[in-house]
Amino acid sequence: FFFFFFFLLLFLYSNKSFEIKQGLLRRKGRSCVSYDPQGLIFAVAASGGFLKLFDLRSYDRGPFSSFMLNTPADWSGIKFSNDGKYILLSTLTNCILLVDSFTGDIKQKYQSFSNRSGVPLEASFSPDAQFVLSGSEDGTIHVWNTLSGEEVKTWKHNSVEQSPVGVVQWNPKSMMVASGDTSLSFWVPTEE
Repeated sequence: FFFFFFFLLLFLYSNKSFEIKQGLLRRKGRSCVSYDPQGLIFAVAASGGFLKLFDLRSYDRGPFSSFMLNTPADWSGIKFSNDGKYILLSTLTNCILLVDSFTGDIKQKYQSFSNRSGVPLEASFSPDAQFVLSGSEDGTIHVWNTLSGEEVKTWKHNSVEQSPVGVVQWNPKSMMVASGDTSLSFWVPTEE
């Protein structure tokens, strides 16, 4: 393994065909970033309620769109829907925002979950963007209809220890969800 790593570094150094680009984001507090499904646009959610959209090919010119979302919460995650129409913003409170990626309008707020401690919780879209899910401080996972905001399901762990579910992700190819807290769990939705 060491020799492979050494030769890889030697190749990268001698090839010099890569270039490191970086930009400076002048914001205090936590920021989050996500690429759109095509990999051409990236969104930056900065503290103070700002959402900025950049074109990867010309990011040095600054954002092509900026939105002020008027929310005092710090961000804990950001994701584009697979069709690129929406951006999901997770906060350090019990509020997740669904934002129109073209207009910056807040389309929905999901708040029927617990996060009094300000744990970083990450929300996720289903592959078809019809559902949003998020973990919770109490160890549950909440599922909402994306556009109506109606909570359609709450999943509970069977374990005795109820630690916060910080990370949830839909499988892009099948109806399965993975969640992470102190353990890794897989969930298969049923029609109950």
